[in-house]
Amino acid sequence: METLLTERLILRPIGPDDLPFLIRLHADPRVACTLADGRPRTEEATRTWFSVLMGSYTEHGLGQLAVCRCDDGRLLGRCGLTLIEIERESESVGPEHRALRCFWGPAWAPVPAVREIELGWVMAHENWGNGYASEAARAIRDDAFRASAVERLVSVIFIGNTTSERVALKMSMARRAGTYLLGDRPVWVYEVNKR
Repeated sequence: METLLTERLILRPIGPDDLPFLIRLHADPRVACTLADGRPRTEEATRTWFSVLMGSYTEHGLGQLAVCRCDDGRLLGRCGLTLIEIERESESVGPEHRALRCFWGPAWAPVPAVREIELGWVMAHENWGNGYASEAARAIRDDAFRASAVERLVSVIFIGNTTSERVALKMSMARRAGTYLLGDRPVWVYEVNKR
């Protein structure tokens, strides 16, 4: 994982020193409603998430990056790429007929699924509204399309998370038709293709 720079941000691999911030970030109820399980995470759950992230860095060469301000190095949130499986549509059951399911990785997908690369972002509540998520997500999108064979990225956004929907739209992402579920929560799937 390499470090990326934008006008205001440093995007770098997450390390053990970032754990106290991540534990606070994932435990904040305002932030947690945007996470996969929709509720605050325990310290143990965040440590498990961190362990999975380290494995993704090693095994897949992708994962969430720490989003830091250039001027003072302050950690603001996280943004990056994750493997996600999205249930395949069948000819008889397309997205207009029922909710297709999303799963974090092939081990969780009990149905035929298509592997996608998900671009996701989580900012600490006090950093919302400053454009940091959009700036970080654009940098990661552009790097993924420039430096690899990635042809498409998706973003899975819980229905009602209008702030993340605005970030997706700023990156020219289009919402796929149909309804999707991540766990038992309804989500929209946005996608952008390499130009």
